[in-house]
Amino acid sequence: MCKRQANGVILGTTKGAKEGRVVVSYKGYAKFNTPTKYMDALNPYDYLAYSWASAASVGGNSYMEPLEKLYGIGRYTTTNPGGIESYRNVKTDNIQKKIYGDSFSHNHDLSVTGGTEKTKVLFGVNYMDEDGMKLASYYRRANVSLKVNQKIAKNLRVYVDVNNPFVITNWTGLDPETDNGTYAYPNVTSYNFGVSISF
Repeated sequence: MCKRQANGVILGTTKGAKEGRVVVSYKGYAKFNTPTKYMDALNPYDYLAYSWASAASVGGNSYMEPLEKLYGIGRYTTTNPGGIESYRNVKTDNIQKKIYGDSFSHNHDLSVTGGTEKTKVLFGVNYMDEDGMKLASYYRRANVSLKVNQKIAKNLRVYVDVNNPFVITNWTGLDPETDNGTYAYPNVTSYNFGVSISF
């Protein structure tokens, strides 16, 4: 079973406890995330010229005045004698490059399985650290799982299946910017107990 998220892939396996010698398994990955392209940004002069012209065409003085006061242009050049021309050589500050940048993510799965003909055990530990490309966008989670299959009699077995009894995470729900509500990270704690009788 595989569910794709906006910032990675989550693998959900249906492993069960197995009879035999103790086997320790590890799976993991590490990845670097890099934005493929940034949109072009207007320089300060072009931005002001466009905004000023737009304000004039939409609302006249009532729209132009706040802009002129804020940037010291037009009729309000007391603090900025150069007016709009003073912005012509100001360096462009592309805010996208401050918000979106390179990041590093990694995931680790460790499982221990083994047992006898009567008792079979599977114990798993997972740690995920997904560092998003957007500033302050990340997801970290640590959790454990346990499966036990115990033979009580010739035709009677009981089993216990516990998923995520202990979860340490900074994630509390779906991110409306990246998730469409179809999938959620598997943080739900579940306890399954059962009895198997054969005839």
